[in-house]
Parts: sequence; structure tokens; C-alpha cells
Amino acid sequence: MEKVGTTKVGTREEILAKMKESFVSNAKILAFYNSLLDLIIEDADLMVIPVEDRQFHRGHAVFDTARVENGQIVALDVHMARFQRSAKLAQIEPPMPFPEIQKKIVDTIHFAYKKAGSSKDKILHVRYWLSKGIGGGFSIAEATSTPTLYCSVFEVGSAITSPSNPGVKEFTIWEYPAKTGILANAKTNNYLINALVATRTKELGGYQGVQVNPEGYITECAVANIAFVWDNDEFVVPNWETILKGTTADILIQLIQEKLVPAGLVKNVVFRNIRPEEVYQKAKEMIVIGYDNITPIIEYDGRKVGNGAKGAVCEKLQELTREYCKTKGIPLDSLTN
Repeated sequence: MEKVGTTKVGTREEILAKMKESFVSNAKILAFYNSLLDLIIEDADLMVIPVEDRQFHRGHAVFDTARVENGQIVALDVHMARFQRSAKLAQIEPPMPFPEIQKKIVDTIHFAYKKAGSSKDKILHVRYWLSKGIGGGFSIAEATSTPTLYCSVFEVGSAITSPSNPGVKEFTIWEYPAKTGILANAKTNNYLINALVATRTKELGGYQGVQVNPEGYITECAVANIAFVWDNDEFVVPNWETILKGTTADILIQLIQEKLVPAGLVKNVVFRNIRPEEVYQKAKEMIVIGYDNITPIIEYDGRKVGNGAKGAVCEKLQELTREYCKTKGIPLDSLTN
């Protein structure tokens, strides 16, 4: 093996062997689609993207998610609609029409599901990215770049709807003001603020962190929406005009209006600006709503929320989510090769 100074220069065979040896992931990745190859890849050490891809060196990419639960791909249509909106905002022309993109994603999920044993007990998470792509070296913009689509499917241990979590602590993170403009309204790869917020709240003993905008209003958690039940039974949500509208939150708000309001558990749904001080005074429930969790916050900024336990509305939202996952999806067992 050739050396330059203290660094070795690898042959193709040596590099492939090192990749297999070195690329150890905590995620159990079952499948990866790469539009440059138009192939599904099952070897984790070959699930790579070019260094020239603008997703890597400029962050010019968008992504979205899905999950498989109870043998079904849950709410893929609403995620794909947001994916398309994000791509338009980011001025990314897809490498193929969106119906074909969805088919590639479903094919990758189907392959991963079969690889996992086609078990309805398995929970699979899906992430897919559209990038401005490769071409033009490392320039900031290149009109002739080739856009790229990537999709990964990985196995996780438990369902998002598990009611076993008794609640978490949470903190307002003031050091990193929430994103604004296109970065707030499109699901882009720019997650630096989100990562810093989550890191800081972990240091404090929290869960994801509660973000605030420059005006001091609550926006969202690091990777999820947030909602409150006031002491007058209003279900209060931060204004969605300045944040990324979550697909799970959108679905649950419809279900709240259809089921919880008529039942009297919730008075109504209100979207408005909310300051942390108002939460201290009025909130009897505080709930994280994300694609992989419906979690009660029982302590906020060192103050007990409500009676310090999971509330009736959170309990009902977990139940509604379990029902939704069982009935509103694409059954994978019905798909053919």
C-alpha cells in the first residue's frame, strides 16, 4: 500500500474492505436507493453519496420521512405532498416525476419489509432526500447539475404510539433562535439549529428543547411540533405560518376537531403566538407531537406542568394515533414484486 507522508493511499480493493470494516452504524439500515445508480442497495458499506453532491457540500437538499407500522406505510401521501412543496421552495427539479419518486420509495420500503421478515411487529423508519445533485465541481450553483434522490429504510425498536413513557422534562433554549423564512417552512437539510437545540437541552436533562423565535414566541421542538392544553380546555398550537407544519400534528388536529371537541374533552383548537411565561401560568398539558412520538411534557423550565403527569388529552392522542396507524396506510402484504 502506497504512502504519502504518514497517510496510506488505498487501492479499490483495500478501500472496499476498509468500508465494510469501518462503516458500523447504530441504525439497522435494511435498504438504500440511489437514483444515480437506479438501484436498491442492501450492503450498508455501499450506502454512500458522492462528495460532489450539493446535499453534502452546500446543504442544497430537502428530505422527508415515513414509517411502517402494523405492516402498513403510514400517511405516505401527506409526507410526499410536503416533500414536493419543500423541493419547490428549494428550487430543486426532481430527477424523475413525483409519482415515479413515490414508486421508488415504496419499492425500497417493500424490499426492506421483506428483508425484515414481513413481520407486522417490525417498526421501520424511512427517510428520503432530493438534492440539487452533482455537476460543476464544488461551485455554489450550477445550472447543469444532475439532481439526485436517495432513500433509506431502517428498523427501530418500538412504536411511536407506545403509551409507556410517563413524561419528560423540557427546557426553553434561548441561545439559538428558531429558523425563519424558507428554512422554517421547507424541510431542508439545514438542521444545525435543531441539532444545537437538542444538544443543549440534553445537557440540561431535557428531551428535545423548546425553540423560540427572535420575538420570544414558542415555535416548535428540535424535531417535532408542540401543543398545549390550557386550563380552559383550549388546545393551543403555535402559529404555523412561521414553522414547519408537521404531518402528524396536522392529522391529529383534524381528529381533535372531529372527535375530542364533540366529546367535550377539548373546547376548541386555537393557533396563536405563545410565550413561555404564558405556558407557566395556563398549561395543564404540554405535548410533543412528532412523526415518531406523542410524548407528554410533565416539567417545563423547572416548573411542573398541570399535575405533573400525563393528561387525558395526551392519552387520547396516543390512542387516536394507534388507531390511525392501523387503518390509514398502504398494506405492504398487498404489494407484488
